[in-house]
Amino acid sequence: MALIKESIGSFRTYLLLAGTIGGLFHLNMLCAPQRTPADQAISVIEAIFCALFLYLGVTLRNMLQSPIGTVVTVFRGVISFHLFLLPVVFGAALLGGARSDDAVSCVISVLIAWYFLANARRLHAELVGG
Repeated sequence: MALIKESIGSFRTYLLLAGTIGGLFHLNMLCAPQRTPADQAISVIEAIFCALFLYLGVTLRNMLQSPIGTVVTVFRGVISFHLFLLPVVFGAALLGGARSDDAVSCVISVLIAWYFLANARRLHAELVGG
């Protein structure tokens, strides 16, 4: 799979944008009326992931020069959470308890986090390896 080669600056911008836009969206969802406790819990977790994206965006160069474990853990956490959530949301959509676009949102979140993970690993190898 060919990736677009991101620089540290463009990768930082993507992280900051994803964290800011996603965070605002999920904080707005917390305040929305007629949200179930499960929806609110998911919005809280998503807002935490967005805050982690902002943190990674701000400290990206230092994080990439140190052992990559923290960065990988964040992206793997995002991927794992959404892969867990996907069948739950899909099943709820089939039963009429969730919107079908929630499942699409999970898939898009997995793809974005996977893209971020691949770029973080490549940039780390470039910075540390040479």
